[in-house]
Amino acid sequence: MKRKGFTLLEFVDDDFELPLLNGEPDIVGTVVSVIIGPNGCGKSRVLSRIIDEFVYLASLRNKRKNSRSSRRSISSKCFIKYQVGGVECTISRDESGVFCTADQESADLKYLPFPEQIAAVAHLPADKFRFSKESGNAFYKYLGLRQSTNLTTTGALEAKVVQSLFRGLSKPGFKENLKRWLTLAGYTSDLYLMVAPYSEKMLSKNFEEVEEAILYRQPTGTIPDSVDKRVRVAFDFFQNIKALPYVHDRYALSIMELSTSDLQSWHDGYDTVRRLRSFGSVSLVFMRGKEDLQACPFSDLSSGEQQIIGTHSRLLAEIEENSLVVIDEPELSLHPDWQMEYIPTLKSSLQSINGVHVLIATHSHFMVSDIDDKNSSLIMAKKQTTRTGWGFEIFDGDVYGRSPENILYRAFGVATSGNIYVEKDLRDALHMISMEDDYDKNKLQSILDRLQQVNGPDNPAMNIILERIGKFIEHKQ
Repeated sequence: MKRKGFTLLEFVDDDFELPLLNGEPDIVGTVVSVIIGPNGCGKSRVLSRIIDEFVYLASLRNKRKNSRSSRRSISSKCFIKYQVGGVECTISRDESGVFCTADQESADLKYLPFPEQIAAVAHLPADKFRFSKESGNAFYKYLGLRQSTNLTTTGALEAKVVQSLFRGLSKPGFKENLKRWLTLAGYTSDLYLMVAPYSEKMLSKNFEEVEEAILYRQPTGTIPDSVDKRVRVAFDFFQNIKALPYVHDRYALSIMELSTSDLQSWHDGYDTVRRLRSFGSVSLVFMRGKEDLQACPFSDLSSGEQQIIGTHSRLLAEIEENSLVVIDEPELSLHPDWQMEYIPTLKSSLQSINGVHVLIATHSHFMVSDIDDKNSSLIMAKKQTTRTGWGFEIFDGDVYGRSPENILYRAFGVATSGNIYVEKDLRDALHMISMEDDYDKNKLQSILDRLQQVNGPDNPAMNIILERIGKFIEHKQ
């Protein structure tokens, strides 16, 4: 029996030829394909090309060829093979047109089985993916850090996470799946939205008084009608928070305990008050510990913790069944322990969302040591005499159970000296630069000096790590 969910099998364009699976995946579960290789091999670019091609094809299916979604440059020709709904589909595009097959029979693109959704996840302020504002039913979801202004702020990311929590908690399995990421980051499943109004007048029972206080907060030139329509929503929100526990001058909303029927009203109220600039303070707070719980605001989390929790709460809230997810360099800001747990946690957290295929680009050998079944594949970048100088091939052999040193050797062709000691130095350094351990300048500099002694020009993976350590030390000075 063929797998019913979406599975991308092959992608070819002017510059890249990317095989993704050998053989038939399981009929259930999430498929994960990991592309590993050094910087400059085209990992991120090929993920971006895949996204752009599917967005372009989706615009053709909807007869929007000249729409904004298709304006990014795409290759002159492309070939895609995938499965969805148990049907093997191919799409060939060149200057003469688009030609499709479904189970080897000619088919019309408009009626061809197609993924429900595609999503791009990135962890750098400047990524290669097309930007798109979040929209509930959009075919393409951009879940990176960029905003329409191309600025990246912790406050903006926190607001997106809060909105995703309100949306996600209405989906079956979301709460349990999110708990997996919270547990990995060392937090309990208790989440609180701590809010206070900009002024006490906003808590008045008198609507006109609240309206006056909110209008006072609006920028000069704001159209009154556009504000008036939202003031009633804000008024109801402020009336509702008065019934919440009052802790340290703020009202505490326990997000995980909200009933499904209340989620939309709280979401609308939060978003409206935020846009009307009527919060005096607002923060998402996590809890850590067993007996003596410690409150940790989102803004105080390490970059790795914000990534683990923030990115994946958004992904779990947005992604639908039978979809494609591409994730670029998720190892950024994650220490080695989290890198090794990343793929198992990702697969288990997506288990209630059927038929998802995840493509991950990485240059971390820690990321791939637990790829464990035939629903996973490892694709390695290899030097080739191609237009880009690089090609991709599926890793020949089992990956599960291999040590990170072994993957480093097999994937990059590099053997390190004194592996056990090098590995410890790498772990200690990455713990410090991911802010999971206290920064010790002398210790980190000593580690850098030792690693440089065993490094060489034929060790691209080590070069990447040493470059990050050096930049971290320089930034701290």
